[in-house]
Amino acid sequence: MRASIDNWHGVHCHEESFDIWSENELLDGLNRLDGNKHTLCNLIASEHGYLMIGGGNGQYVLSGEEDGMIFNLLNQDCHTDEKVELNVGGQIGLFERKYIVSKEQAINCALAFFTEKTIPKETRFNWEVY
Repeated sequence: MRASIDNWHGVHCHEESFDIWSENELLDGLNRLDGNKHTLCNLIASEHGYLMIGGGNGQYVLSGEEDGMIFNLLNQDCHTDEKVELNVGGQIGLFERKYIVSKEQAINCALAFFTEKTIPKETRFNWEVY
């Protein structure tokens, strides 16, 4: 699977691209997300499907595309309209808390995507689809 991660040096970004052959390599890439220097990891399964994991420090947003449909992972435990500042792709944005998931859930979803090469449709992942 092809992957990329941003690498910020001040206002300059040097994206790193690499191949992922194992779950350990995937975890190494995801563990680099710190919400500061590394804020976005893209996983590309095919020309028709990808998953983006953004954020760091225990707060992540996941979004993907598959066959022209957009998927946003939802936090099933969220019951508030509160917005949270999160650095994704080198820019701080306000994200509704319903889109922010834990590191554990972000990793589980990314691992399922890596294994299945598609957006995981298991019931443990709740997606907003459009």
